Amino acid sequence: FDIGSISDAASVTLKGAALQLTGTDIVSLLDGCGRCILMAVTLGPQLDRAIRKEQLASMSDALLLNLCASSAADDLCNRIYLDLEEEFLTRGFFLTDRFSPGYGDLPVELQGEICRALQTEKRIGLSVTSGSMLLPVKSITAVIGISRRPQPKKISGCKNCKMKETCSFRKAGKTCE
Repeated sequence: FDIGSISDAASVTLKGAALQLTGTDIVSLLDGCGRCILMAVTLGPQLDRAIRKEQLASMSDALLLNLCASSAADDLCNRIYLDLEEEFLTRGFFLTDRFSPGYGDLPVELQGEICRALQTEKRIGLSVTSGSMLLPVKSITAVIGISRRPQPKKISGCKNCKMKETCSFRKAGKTCE
C-alpha cells in the first residue's frame, strides 16, 4: 500500500485502503517509508478447536498447546518477514520491523480495518470480533514499512514500550513479545 501522508498529529493514511493508522509509534516506524505491507496470517480454525477439545481433557496440556500455537503463529510471521526482506533487498528496498495493532500506542481496534483492507474473511477465513479479537484466535495482523534507505531495527519489549505503565497485557501478566 502506498503511504498517502504521515501527519504530526500521529496518524498515517494509506492510499487505496481507506485506512488511517494512528499513534506516534506507527508514525515513527513508517517515517521515511513510501509504501508499507499489511500482513495477516492465521493458523486456522482447526487449531482453535483442538485447543478447546484439549481443555476438556487436560488444562495443562491445553495450555502447552496454546503456547506452542502462539509461538508457531509468531514464527510463521517471522519466516514471512525474512522472505519479504530478502525479496525487497534484491530490489533495493529496506523493511522496518513488523508492528501489530496493540503494540505500543497502535490501537488494537485497527485489526478490523486491516482485515477489511486485506479482505481476510474471504481470502483466509480470518475475521474480527466486536472486541477486536481475531478469529481464529491464533492469527496475527501487522504493518511493515518499505523504504529506500536502511531502517534501524527498533528495540522491542516491555522495557522500552511507552505503554508499559498502562498496558492491559502486562496487567494480565502477559506480554506482546
